[in-house]
Amino acid sequence: MMDAVRQTTISEAMLFFVLLFVLPGMAFLVWNLRKYEKMLNGREKPAEKRKRKERGKTSSFAPPKKSDGVFPYKSRQFLSPRETACLAALREVLAADAVDVFAKTALWELVEPADKDPAYAERLHGLDFDFLICDRITGQPLTAVMFNPGKGRSNDQADLLRKICEAAETHVVFIDMAESYDAKSLKESLGIPDLEM
Repeated sequence: MMDAVRQTTISEAMLFFVLLFVLPGMAFLVWNLRKYEKMLNGREKPAEKRKRKERGKTSSFAPPKKSDGVFPYKSRQFLSPRETACLAALREVLAADAVDVFAKTALWELVEPADKDPAYAERLHGLDFDFLICDRITGQPLTAVMFNPGKGRSNDQADLLRKICEAAETHVVFIDMAESYDAKSLKESLGIPDLEM
């Protein structure tokens, strides 16, 4: 009789344990498996996604129908006549100094964000210096030259570039774009003393 009571108590305890812990755990596991299965069935395979994207492309971005190896590109004018005049004037004014003058240098080549936040790096894209004056021997940048805001360049763009350069302690000089340049006034704009020649 005592053994029967003891067996019933153990059986009830095991049943209680199963009902309390094992069944809810299994139900939770099955629920999660079904959730992941739905996610996986609903998700497109990469190849199918690519095909769908290609079908949805507009004709202007579609690749050429002939694959004959032809690339539809042509060269474009690198410097405008005014930029060319400014480059020539800068080289003439700085001829006696051991410097090189480079045109159209991207800001991100000289400046990088101190913070790793991608938003700060994104700000640098699309900003460039019109000219960069570098030491001929070391290659180190000395002064960046920018045209004042005008046609094709907004005040906001120039302000942003100026603020970034101030923060990075990069020297930048803003000058007016012109058809031709006077050596003396250009020297003054760059902060170069007028030496007797």
